[in-house]
Amino acid sequence: LTRPAGPGPFPALVSVPGAGPGTGPDAEVANEGFAALYCNVFPYETTEDCAENERRYEAFNREGLYIYRGAESPECCLMRSALLGIGRAVEWFAAQPFVDADRIGVFGSSQGGGFALMLAGLVPHFRAAAVNVPAFCDFGGEKSGWPQFRRHGFDRMQLFDAAYFAARIQCPVKMIAGWRDEVCPPESVYAAYNCINAPKEIIDEPSMAHEIWPSYGRLQQWLKEELKG
Repeated sequence: LTRPAGPGPFPALVSVPGAGPGTGPDAEVANEGFAALYCNVFPYETTEDCAENERRYEAFNREGLYIYRGAESPECCLMRSALLGIGRAVEWFAAQPFVDADRIGVFGSSQGGGFALMLAGLVPHFRAAAVNVPAFCDFGGEKSGWPQFRRHGFDRMQLFDAAYFAARIQCPVKMIAGWRDEVCPPESVYAAYNCINAPKEIIDEPSMAHEIWPSYGRLQQWLKEELKG
């Protein structure tokens, strides 16, 4: 959690990082006048020390990659706990006196992009969403997005397909699809995008793989401008 100095209320941002050891807080957005909540998916605390985060991440994954933890049952999987926990954190965040609850945006890339879609459909507080190459899309499709639960034998995890949540989104959404992306293929991204009934736009990057390009920076800038209004 970071926030500007002063009483506020401030426009606010929510984000979940991409897959990996997680991140600490980003103070730069506070300097731009935004309160920000960065939510990691793990049950352990992350720090501003990247090496320490990596050590905790490796220790947590010794018995298998975290995203498949408990995936035999949707009721017991780590993803369910993370999604519900982050959803509650957003509710708490929106209720704080330094946050303008009418000006909260969500953004993310890859794992964070999938969570951005799910949170935007689950939590009614967001004014806009910016999403880059989202994971968790189209689990039943031939080219589903990371982590391809069905391909790994976890058929019941289709309950967490971001496309289902995307159909519930009411705020404007801008997304990016990389046509060379083999981790979150464009077919899966479009499957979620086509479910959105709110105002939406998709940016196609024909030469982009599973990456962050300048177009994502432009999407984040668009999001900030939406929240300033």
